Amino acid sequence: GPQTGDSQWAAASLTRDHNLSDESEHARLLQAGGKTGQHLVASQANHVYVAGAEGSLKVTRSLGDSPFHKGDAVSCVPDCSLTRADSGTSFVIVASDGIWDHIDNSTAVDVVGACLAEHAGTHSQVAANACEAVIARVQQAHSSYDSDLSRSTITSNAEDSSRPRATPHLDDMSIAVVIFRDCREKEIALKGSTIL
Repeated sequence: GPQTGDSQWAAASLTRDHNLSDESEHARLLQAGGKTGQHLVASQANHVYVAGAEGSLKVTRSLGDSPFHKGDAVSCVPDCSLTRADSGTSFVIVASDGIWDHIDNSTAVDVVGACLAEHAGTHSQVAANACEAVIARVQQAHSSYDSDLSRSTITSNAEDSSRPRATPHLDDMSIAVVIFRDCREKEIALKGSTIL
């Protein structure tokens, strides 16, 4: 998130989504024996299914969810790239699909940028506050969901109390904000010192 001349924050995506909308990921999943939900109801068309794994995923790469790694259908191999951060880059947001499925890059950068502008505490405190603020923004957008997003809530079906039914919930939300020290401060400090 670099700040532009008019005090606005610029968002730049450093990754690509690893899901069924990516043609190469879709083909890789099918070749490895995975299936899509397109044969099910329309709302499940973008879900990934793997024989022997319970449930479904919306992603084609995952560090967790090990039952889906059977045959490498859902890959645990990261897609790596190199992006140089320039001196204007103030922070990077690293988050799971539980965040990115519900908030766009620009909104996330604006929320983190606002926390950075407040300068309340150390870099680590500001980063922690920024993470909380992004999660709060996602919760606000989905206020009908259970506010404790770290667990799924199971309730009884009113017609048949012997059959449990999961209430709507958001995916897990993992987020880290990395704040870079001001490069200009480093340059000034180096100009004023003698290196032996």
